[in-house]
Amino acid sequence: MINLAVMIILTSIAIQVSASILALKLINLTGKSYSWFLISGALLLMSVRRIIPLHAFMKYNVPVNLPNEFIGLLLSILMLLGIWGIKAIFLERKHAEEMIKSMLTEKEMILKEVHHRLKNNMNTLISLLNLQSGTLSDQAAIQALEEAGARVRSMMLLYDQLNKSDSFLEASVRMHLSAVIDGIVASFAVEGNIRIEKQLEDFLLDTRRLQILGIIINELLTNSVKYAFRGRARGVLTISLFLEGNKVVLRVQDDGIGIPESIDFGHSTGLGLQLVQALAAQLDGSIRLERDTGTAVILEFAKQTEALV
Repeated sequence: MINLAVMIILTSIAIQVSASILALKLINLTGKSYSWFLISGALLLMSVRRIIPLHAFMKYNVPVNLPNEFIGLLLSILMLLGIWGIKAIFLERKHAEEMIKSMLTEKEMILKEVHHRLKNNMNTLISLLNLQSGTLSDQAAIQALEEAGARVRSMMLLYDQLNKSDSFLEASVRMHLSAVIDGIVASFAVEGNIRIEKQLEDFLLDTRRLQILGIIINELLTNSVKYAFRGRARGVLTISLFLEGNKVVLRVQDDGIGIPESIDFGHSTGLGLQLVQALAAQLDGSIRLERDTGTAVILEFAKQTEALV
C-alpha cells in the first residue's frame, strides 16, 4: 500500500514535469510564448503540489489519500496526452504550410519563366516589325507597323516590371504607367516645346487591367502627339490617374487644336479610338470625350471587381 502511494505520486510528478517541458517546446512550434509559459508554469505548480503530500508521508508518515492521488495521476496523463495531441496538430499544420509555400515558390518560378519568355517573344516581334517597316516605302504601311510595335512595347513593359517585382498578380500603377508614358515620349522624340505632365496616384492594380490601361494610354498619347499640336509652337499634354472612392479615373488631356466634332468613340474610322473603346468595355468602364480646351478623354471603371477572367 505504501509503495503504491509513493509510486502514484512520483509518476504524477514525472508526467507533470514532462508535460511542462513539452509545453515549453511548443513555443518554437506555435510562436505563442505567453500562453505556453503559463501552461508550463501551471504544470510545474501541480508537480510541486504532489511533492508536499509525498514529503509529509515520507518524513512524518502522514497518510496519503490514495483515491485522490490516483485521480491526480489520471489528470496528469490526460494533460500530457492533450498537449501531445496539440503538438501533432501544429506539426501537421506546419507541414501543410511548408508544402503550400513550396508549391507557391514553384508556381512563382514557372510564372517568372513564362513572363520572361513572353517578353523575349515580344522583343522578337518588335524587331520583326521594325525590319519589315524598313523594307517599305509606303508611309501608311510604315506608320501602321510602328503603331503595332508601340502596342507590343507597352505590353512588354509590364512583363519587364513583373519580372522585377515580388508579385505577378498586381503591380504599382504609378511605376508601370510612368514607364509606359516615358517610352511613348521617347519613341516619338517629343520636342521640348510639348510639355508632358504626369499626375499619377500610386496604388496597386491587377496586371490584367493594368496591361489594358497601358495600351489605352499608348493609343491616346500617340494620337495626341501626332495630331493635337499641328501648327502649334508649344503645348501641354497631361495624363492624370487617381482613385475616386472605389472608382479609377484616367484623364488624358491636351490643350491642342481639338478633335473634330464629327469624330467620337461611336463614329471613328481610325483603329486607335475603336481599340480604346473596345478596351474600355473590357474594363467594364465608361469613356467619353470633352472638348472644352483642346481634347480630354476620361475613362472611369471600378477598382474592385468580383471576378477577373
